[in-house]
Amino acid sequence: MQPEHFDFSHPVYLPVTAEVCQALLADGASALGALSEPELAAVLVIQNLAQAQGQVDARAAEKVLGKLLAWAVDGAHSPGVGLLSEARRLFDARKLYFGLEWDFDYRIRLHHRDNPFSQRVTTGFDSERWLTVEQDKLLKIIQANLDEDIHVQGYAGIGKSYLLGALMDCLPRGRFARALLKDTRSVSARTAQRGPGKRRLAEELGIVGLRQYDAEHALDICLEVLRNYCDSRDYSLSNRHLPYFRQALSGVDAQVLLEYASRLWRYLEAQPAWGAQTGFEALLLLKRASLAGCSVPGRFSHVIIDESQDVPASLLQVIERGRQVLITLGDEYQKASGEVVRRERQVRQKDMAFAVRCGPKVERLINPLIGVHSKKSKVAFEAARHVDVGIEHFPEGFVPPEGCVVLTASRWDTMRWAMELAKSNCLLNFPDWPQMRRFMATAIGLFRAAFYAPGQDAEGPHPYFAHLLDWQQVRESERFDAAFLWVEERLEAGFKLADLTLLEARIAARPDSLILCC
Repeated sequence: MQPEHFDFSHPVYLPVTAEVCQALLADGASALGALSEPELAAVLVIQNLAQAQGQVDARAAEKVLGKLLAWAVDGAHSPGVGLLSEARRLFDARKLYFGLEWDFDYRIRLHHRDNPFSQRVTTGFDSERWLTVEQDKLLKIIQANLDEDIHVQGYAGIGKSYLLGALMDCLPRGRFARALLKDTRSVSARTAQRGPGKRRLAEELGIVGLRQYDAEHALDICLEVLRNYCDSRDYSLSNRHLPYFRQALSGVDAQVLLEYASRLWRYLEAQPAWGAQTGFEALLLLKRASLAGCSVPGRFSHVIIDESQDVPASLLQVIERGRQVLITLGDEYQKASGEVVRRERQVRQKDMAFAVRCGPKVERLINPLIGVHSKKSKVAFEAARHVDVGIEHFPEGFVPPEGCVVLTASRWDTMRWAMELAKSNCLLNFPDWPQMRRFMATAIGLFRAAFYAPGQDAEGPHPYFAHLLDWQQVRESERFDAAFLWVEERLEAGFKLADLTLLEARIAARPDSLILCC
């Protein structure tokens, strides 16, 4: 049994000592008169636990204790009736102790009863693991078909990543290619020789603009085209890689944009160092490997991919060229945008829906959403019965405790939280502050275009605004986002770049910082 399968972190402390209980055993019910009301309540709780038929845990025991104390203090009862009279009426030494000895194993038995990791498994390397029933079934399927591809569709919290260790133990003996997953290039090698800026590169490539977009905006749109291309299985640029425009491109404009994107692609092939400025350098490398016909060397037997919903099509193309068995684990509902790439091979799919980390409250929230989704899996989400997940609704303007992670709905929502929390003198942190700062600076610059010249930021406007040339277009695009409307009100009230500089002073990578993630 591994240590993580025991959880002794949530005990309940009853206001009675072992010595008091020992005295009750020796003297019987007559000793109850010397006990205080909290001690009497604790004795009643212990007896209630001994005869309880349903699920009992620390939270339930604490609720019983609280109800007893509340009844003793404020409850309506006849004179002479109270905790003492109830304790005398119900007292039974056999229920106070189990076999006349303190039941030290009660909590362990309770844990085993509710523990979802009930299946003991010994894998190929004589390693003992404890799995859920669903995980155990999946492992047996893979063990029986080690030369067969499989895809596991599993919701968040079912233990897919935990299962990876057991999966790897079941594979044929050999070394895991861990070293190949590390980027051996130094940071200086990746950042050296960045090349010209976007404005200069646009001039060099003859990109003069498109429709109402200037050359720099047109280059940003070309980068969107190339990103879509790198994320696909296609061998050539086409209209399917063009981003969405609210005002559809004419045939001529589409051809011009594809020509510009082709020039940029040829430049990136000749000057790969400039890829560091695209924002999708890894995708570029994968696409080049895919176009070159690369595949996984034959000396490797299996490829396992966790979070496979985020795998780009170009990487899947490289892997599927090889002869390796491909095992993927993912959740299509965790794909925030775009379609999940489907595997070309016909593979067995296994659905896993039992989440060990979530309780019935979460299940009641999620299943209606699954039921109304138009395209994705309709397998009902199943939560662990014994897990109690607290769901709280916080008031407007709530300031989270130090060290919390705040998940925001959009970049505008991140900007709103940052502005509000900085005003409350909270320390902040972001997964990628330079990009978030660039987003906020671009938004402020567009709102106050009369005061800030375009291109003040050395890296140019944030790619989010590639299609948006002025604040009117931003407002038209984001008018249904409540967080955007809040930010716009603050900008109208005078928030400017100087205030962004003050906000930046609140950024600190400290344990007590609030982390904002979009």
